[in-house]
Amino acid sequence: MTAAATAAPPLPITTERRSRRARARAQAHDHAGEVVRAHVRACGCASPPASVECAAEASARTDAEELVALFRELAQGGIDVHRPLVSRVIRDHAGALLADPQLAEQVRRVLRHLVSCRTEGLGGHLVRCESCGQKELVYHACRDRHCPTCPAVRALRWVEVRKQRALDVEHHHAVFTLPGALRPLFFKNQDRLYGEFMKAVADAVRWGCRRVIGDGTPAFTTVLHTWNRHLQYHLHAHVVLAVGGLSVDGSTWVTRGQGECFLSADEALCARYRDALLARVRKLRAAGQLALPRGTSDADLDEVLARQAKRRWHVYSKKTLRSDRAYEYLGRYARRVGLSSARIVAYDGERVTFVTKGGKTTTITGAELVSRLALHVLPRGFVRLRHYGLFTVRHKARLALARQRIAEQGLGCGYAAVLEGDDEQSADLAEDAAWQDVVRERLGFDPDVCRACKERALVRTPLAPSPLLVRRDLERVMRRRRAPP
Repeated sequence: MTAAATAAPPLPITTERRSRRARARAQAHDHAGEVVRAHVRACGCASPPASVECAAEASARTDAEELVALFRELAQGGIDVHRPLVSRVIRDHAGALLADPQLAEQVRRVLRHLVSCRTEGLGGHLVRCESCGQKELVYHACRDRHCPTCPAVRALRWVEVRKQRALDVEHHHAVFTLPGALRPLFFKNQDRLYGEFMKAVADAVRWGCRRVIGDGTPAFTTVLHTWNRHLQYHLHAHVVLAVGGLSVDGSTWVTRGQGECFLSADEALCARYRDALLARVRKLRAAGQLALPRGTSDADLDEVLARQAKRRWHVYSKKTLRSDRAYEYLGRYARRVGLSSARIVAYDGERVTFVTKGGKTTTITGAELVSRLALHVLPRGFVRLRHYGLFTVRHKARLALARQRIAEQGLGCGYAAVLEGDDEQSADLAEDAAWQDVVRERLGFDPDVCRACKERALVRTPLAPSPLLVRRDLERVMRRRRAPP
């Protein structure tokens, strides 16, 4: 590792693993950015510094100054800048939280990503219509999974993939909720207990399925959810479960009689879920791997665990859900955080009003909104969305066999996607679909059509990102932070 690489501070750009296709797009984008910078230099928008200490640092500073000049020139030209409202709220009020020295490093890293999202430092595209001359400046997204604005297209693409792999039977929707008395312990030990919570939920679902299909193989998907409509901490898991399962020998699709509940949220299922999770918590505590919440002693925790072991835990189970809508419903939770710009109805620079459950609204300060969003930052590397049974990779052959048995027994509902050829090939094509195709098919409008003249004449000119601009922008956010109340 070179000295320059060692001295460079970490860049607030997401480090999630990218596919080969994404890396190819990034390389093409970098090449296009070099072309734009060369054009800016040729136009004389900015000049390189007279004296420099390091060639690499001078190059980065020159690029940043050129981009600043270019963005200023574009803004003075009256070009519309696309920036979601929720991003403005985060940028205006994240400084006070970032200045907290006790803030967890993972939360600090995510907030830096959210602050930099759709700003000049990450680059963007100048969208110009060759027909009417309309111009719009669209900044690039941070691609962080906690960002309220970034995962929209990824969520739509994920829904299409899951619909291609779904079974043509009715589905159950279940919700497993953690009791409120245990939430402080789980919030304090997220890296340890979130995974145990998901395993306990999966264990309870498998046990509930065995009461109907015996040793057959079920098919279900779980997703961790940490917020309610007010963005407060509320840990629970959503489960979408295919009604039935493939027998051990693969000869039949086993299900329950028509009209009967496949996964009944009765006393036995709630007790199974409760006992499975409490056993895992006690095991970790006996090994000394759990930290106590502030103000809680060992005796207090013993009392809470003993009291919760005697109560009935809440499990919700909806009877049926169409297979074509099951993953559309789950997609609203799988790749998103609990707030979008569409839910914000008013923002005056200090206070935010957003829609809650039942169409009601609530108003809080912008600093409080950012603090609530920070509650839902997951541990780094945690897998929030998990597939079990026939939906796992190792059961691809049995999934195809289950689809065949459902058709032979006449149990299909006619709601699942019609597959052309191999289902895995169709799912892979859906996963690799371009974002323009996803938006055009799922949202019903063409992103290549001008909104002013309705002509298909848009041209996108890439604007390269600048790490130096990102750092300068973060410093600006920190300087204008508001004092906590």
